[in-house]
Amino acid sequence: LRTLSDVAGTSLENAPDFLKKLWRRRVVRFGGLYLGASWVLLQLAMALEDIMQLPDWVYQTTLALVVVGFPLVFLFAWSRDRAENETTATAVSGKPSIAILPFVNMSDDSEKEYFADGMTEDLITGLSLCRYLSVKSRASTFGFKGQSPNVRQLGQDLGVTYIVEGSIRPVADRVSISVQLITAQTGDKLWAEEYDRPAEQLFDIQDAVIASITSTLGANISKAESSRAAAMKPSKLSAWEAVQRGPFYRGADGNSEEETNKSIQQLRAATRDEPGYAYAHSMLAWILHYRAINGLTDDADADFHEANGHLQKGLALAGDDPFNLNLCAGAFGYIGQVDKAEELCNRALAIDPNFADVYFNLAQVYSFAGRLEEADKALDRVEQMAPSGPISRYYDWYRSILRSWQGQHEAAEQLQRSTIEQSPSYTSPYVFLAISLAEQGKSAEATQVLELVLTINPNLTVERLIPLAGFHPDPEQGQHRLQMFKDLWPKTDAKRSTGNSQS
Repeated sequence: LRTLSDVAGTSLENAPDFLKKLWRRRVVRFGGLYLGASWVLLQLAMALEDIMQLPDWVYQTTLALVVVGFPLVFLFAWSRDRAENETTATAVSGKPSIAILPFVNMSDDSEKEYFADGMTEDLITGLSLCRYLSVKSRASTFGFKGQSPNVRQLGQDLGVTYIVEGSIRPVADRVSISVQLITAQTGDKLWAEEYDRPAEQLFDIQDAVIASITSTLGANISKAESSRAAAMKPSKLSAWEAVQRGPFYRGADGNSEEETNKSIQQLRAATRDEPGYAYAHSMLAWILHYRAINGLTDDADADFHEANGHLQKGLALAGDDPFNLNLCAGAFGYIGQVDKAEELCNRALAIDPNFADVYFNLAQVYSFAGRLEEADKALDRVEQMAPSGPISRYYDWYRSILRSWQGQHEAAEQLQRSTIEQSPSYTSPYVFLAISLAEQGKSAEATQVLELVLTINPNLTVERLIPLAGFHPDPEQGQHRLQMFKDLWPKTDAKRSTGNSQS
């Protein structure tokens, strides 16, 4: 039954949202166990009826009880998991549980969206530093961005007792912010405030909001925790903006070569202007590694060398901040230092067990180390904690990498196509899709995929893509995949030179 349960869980990757919700609530698993137990019980009733010459109504009554019991078990499984979701955060930790919903950007300028997201991120980070609170991570709450969910239902779904809602309107050199703290069970407002100040005072507003929320909940943030939160903020708003505009927040659709290079220039300026700002150093190291691995630079070695200095600086400045640790773990994972990456992930989770993004990095770490089953379980964990939101678009992508490395190329192909559909400008899935197709003997289709990705980024070359195409936990398999990729590429290049490329 456990094997069947695992198989069913894998097959639900592309299932409708309702079925996924049933699976996450373990209704399917409880139902499977009940059916198995019922079958055993009915077989026993039949055997006893024959051996002991019992009347027919014994078996019929047993069957009737089994049928009547199934919906009761269904409701029990649903309510049990729901109750666990509502109480886990407080019962396990004994702390008030809280979720900060994505702030609404009230500006007419959509480019200012990072202000709203940054405000949300900083409040999550700041409140997470308070040891008296259990705070949901960004991965769990950003799936509700742009929605107006029912507060009571949201509290049940997220398993929290308090909700923070807010809006922000940055105009010129000023910023207006409205924020309120709500009891999830009743929908009552516990605290609300509005601020209208110069934009440079954004960090002061954040501190005031954090202090008011923790004070209202009777979980006053200590001086030490307040000092830690202050250390995570730069003195200049421009440095904060450089971090918030980085592709780590925007997701795959924003990671074009041009925008990646622009982010790197802004983060370099931030590290020069604010040498003590840990996030800027760690974010820069992460994006430099990202650029090198994904074939977006002609000098990967230079990027790796530059990133190393910033990575060490970021760790030295904030070695006990979970967000910073997660950034550094991702950077180490990109260059194959899986032991260090795993250590940093575990340190981040020890500080903030609700930080769902860390499990995503752990999935990357485990896959790079060849621990593919553990990687699958880590993805299950983060998907359960954050079924939607910014990182959800990566679920199919990372599972496709796992399936590809497991030799399940047809399954990998379907997941890669799903990733491309969600993020058509993200070039890396095209590379893996070409390899998956070639492994299935579909070389012509693989060539067409490479032609297509070259229309998205004409700067891509075989040399640029060697780190990506040849990446595999088994070096021999990595060489095999790289050679296959190289064999496909000259055909594509020849077609480009004659002007016969396909779009």
